[in-house]
Amino acid sequence: MTGGIGAKIVAILDHNKTTHASIKGGRPTLYTQIEHFLQHPGMDAVIIATPPQTHLTIVESVARSGIPIMLEKPISPNYKEAKAVVSTANRAGIKFMVGLTTHYRPEMILAERLLREGKIGDIRTIQEQIVIGLKPFPMNYVARSNGGGVLLENGIHLLDHLMWFGGPVSKLFGASIGKYFLDGHHEDVCMFQAAHENGVLSQGHLQWMPYKEAGGFRLMVYGSKGCLEVRGLDSVRVNTLGRSDFFPLYNDDSNYIDSFVARHLPGVIGQLRDFAAYVRGEKNPEVSTEHALEAHRWIDKIYRVAGKRPD
Repeated sequence: MTGGIGAKIVAILDHNKTTHASIKGGRPTLYTQIEHFLQHPGMDAVIIATPPQTHLTIVESVARSGIPIMLEKPISPNYKEAKAVVSTANRAGIKFMVGLTTHYRPEMILAERLLREGKIGDIRTIQEQIVIGLKPFPMNYVARSNGGGVLLENGIHLLDHLMWFGGPVSKLFGASIGKYFLDGHHEDVCMFQAAHENGVLSQGHLQWMPYKEAGGFRLMVYGSKGCLEVRGLDSVRVNTLGRSDFFPLYNDDSNYIDSFVARHLPGVIGQLRDFAAYVRGEKNPEVSTEHALEAHRWIDKIYRVAGKRPD
C-alpha cells in the first residue's frame, strides 16, 4: 500500500485468473485458492472485498487462521448473517473492522467537526440522497450474480451517515422500495423516513439510474441556527443567520463522476490508515462494528416495513 499507510500488499486472492493479468505494480503473489493464500508467509492482515453473500464463508476461513480482517461493506445480505459474521470473528479473537469508506472522506469529517462545534445549533432534521448513475450499466458490483440492491449496497452508507450525525434510530415512519433493476432482480429505489432517539427526524432517498450524472450525493443537516450541506461528495456549505460559508475540499472543477476515483481515494487511504493503526494496536477503528451492525439491523427493518424480505 502507498500514501504513508505503513503497509504493503504481499498477496491477492481472486478465483478469476483474468483479473490477475490486470494487476500491476508491486507484483504481489497471486492465488486462486484460499487455503494457499492463507499460507502466504508474513501476512499480517486481510482485506475482504468480495460479493456480500460470500463474506461469511471467507471470514470463517480467515478467522481460523487468526489473521485480522477488514471486511468491506456490506457485512452480509441480511442482519442475521451479519451477526454470524461478527460472532465468527469475535469467537476467533481476531481484530475485525468493517470498511465504510465515506466515513473517512474529508468533506464528511469536516461536516462532523462543524456540527460538533455547534455551527448550526441543535440538529433538528437530516435529509440525504444517494443517486447513482450506473455507467456502464450495470456496474459489476451490482451484477445479478452478486445479490443485493441499492438498499444493501448503498443504504449501508446512508444509515451510517444518519446515525453518525443524528444519533441512534428509534423508529421508522414508512419505507418504500421500487424493484425494477435487472428485470426485478434488484431493488433500484428506496425511500424512508425515521426518527432518532434524541428527537431528530431523517429522510433517506436511494436510487440507481442507467445513465451518468453529476452531484448524485447530497446530505442536508438542518439545525436550530442554520443548515449544513455536503454536496456531490466534494464540498461543504454552512448557512447561518444570513451568512454562507463554503468549504471546497478538492482543487479542481472536474465532473464528479469522471473524477470519482481521484475523489474517492482520500477516503480509501484514510480507511486503510485506520485499519493499519488498529492492527498495530495503536487505536480502535473510527467506525465500530456495533455501529455497522446497527445499520444492518435498520436495513432489515426498512425491507420489512416496505413489504420486502432481504435475501
